[in-house]
Amino acid sequence: MPRGGAITFGDLDGKLDMLLVACRKCDRVGKYRVDRLIVRYGPDTKPVDWKDAITADCPKRTNDSVALLPRPCAIVPTD
Repeated sequence: MPRGGAITFGDLDGKLDMLLVACRKCDRVGKYRVDRLIVRYGPDTKPVDWKDAITADCPKRTNDSVALLPRPCAIVPTD
């Protein structure tokens, strides 16, 4: 059960094998095994907090031009 309304990787354990995320701004898509996410980041990590780690190498995120990219890298969980 989510604590404080925020889902954690531990909450997903046993419910999902894979977490698929996609960016609304570009064509980047990724699949991540929930059990490995728990080992690497811990069961109390929220996917929203993990976003910075998986978007670190995104060219849209690292672009310095705020005028061109007012909302860089918009990943979301998907089906």
